[in-house]
Amino acid sequence: DDNEMLATGPKGSLGILKALSEQVTENAYEWMHDRGIDFEPYQKEGVGDLDVDLFYEYQFQENMVGEFSIGVRVPTAKKREYSSNPYYTPLGNGGHWELKAGGMVAWQPAKTIGLKGEAFYSVVLEATEERAASFKNALVKNIGPKADVDVDWNYFVARVDANLQHPSTSDITGTVGYEFFYKKAENLKFTKTKMQSWLGKKLTAGSFVDDTYELSSALATEDTQAIGHRVRWEASYIMSDWFELLWGGCWTFAGKNIPREFDGHLGFNIAF
Repeated sequence: DDNEMLATGPKGSLGILKALSEQVTENAYEWMHDRGIDFEPYQKEGVGDLDVDLFYEYQFQENMVGEFSIGVRVPTAKKREYSSNPYYTPLGNGGHWELKAGGMVAWQPAKTIGLKGEAFYSVVLEATEERAASFKNALVKNIGPKADVDVDWNYFVARVDANLQHPSTSDITGTVGYEFFYKKAENLKFTKTKMQSWLGKKLTAGSFVDDTYELSSALATEDTQAIGHRVRWEASYIMSDWFELLWGGCWTFAGKNIPREFDGHLGFNIAF
């Protein structure tokens, strides 16, 4: 009818809306890219952190030994900076010093099997990082403009390993183990209480002024507690008096707020 033609025709309200929408070519990914955010794979190359450990070892029995250790992780890797990729994680601790203490007990009940248990607790000291801003009442986190935060955290690791040896030769050995990882929720505080979002300035009384929003440290620390369950394995073959070949891997099969990762390694030892 005539009313429908007025609405859908070239000069009607729906026709004008259709024409305006056809002029917009920017999709969500383009909009994020223009604000410095890109969702894409990445590679990390560089120097990691340096671990320095001191330990004391004591032999309880002929087939049982214990060890106590303390250590420090020196942040020789690059400090964590704001990244345009939300998936990016820094090498090492991202500029944090770390203190840790732990112990180990190894027992060999038989010639073909050895058992080892170890655990340590680490305190990652406070440092300033560049992260994505988390605004109060926001529905999305870890995606936003750059903001400075003071942050620290603690974590605990425990491992149990069974070292197996071939009954007919000592040249073939293997290890099967389980690892438990627990990280407490981060202690995080933004260095500013408010900042401007991607929405930009607002028009007030004929001029543009800053439109700041409150930052939320509580929102930024949500889901930073992590739990991981991992199985590990390694096999070794001593081919000669001077050459040993080894290979193995590990798999994070369950957890909370942690990637389900699979790692593999291949290596060798040479004696001179």
